[in-house]
Amino acid sequence: MRPDWIQTKKINVLFHTGATESPDLPGVPRIRNLVKDETDRKALEFLLAREVMGRPFVAPPGIPADRAKALRDAFNATMKDSEFLKDAARGNIEVNLVTAEEIDALLKDATALPPAVIERARQVLDRN
Repeated sequence: MRPDWIQTKKINVLFHTGATESPDLPGVPRIRNLVKDETDRKALEFLLAREVMGRPFVAPPGIPADRAKALRDAFNATMKDSEFLKDAARGNIEVNLVTAEEIDALLKDATALPPAVIERARQVLDRN
C-alpha cells in the first residue's frame, strides 16, 4: 500500500515469501532460500503454495480438452493484453500471471510429497 516506504528505507523488509525474486524488493532474500534443511524447505514450499496460485480460476470436472484449452488461452491472452494491463495499473492492481500449466505442476508436486514433508508441515501448523 505504501511502496515509497520501501524506496525511502522507512521500513526494512527482512525477507519475502514469494516463489521468485521480487523486482519490488531488490536485494530482499526469499525465505525459501534461507531454510537449509530439505524437509523443512519442502514443507515451507508446500505451505506457501497457495501464494503462488493466488486466486485460481477453475472449471467443472470433465470439461472437454478443447474447451479447457480455449479458456486457458483466452485467460493468458487477457493477462497480457495491453489495455487490460493499463486498466489494472490505473486501479493500482498488480497482475502476475500464473498459468494453468504452472498450477497443474504445483499441485502435482504437492500430491507427490513424501509423508515426512507433510508431517513437518502438520507439526508447524499444530503449533498455532
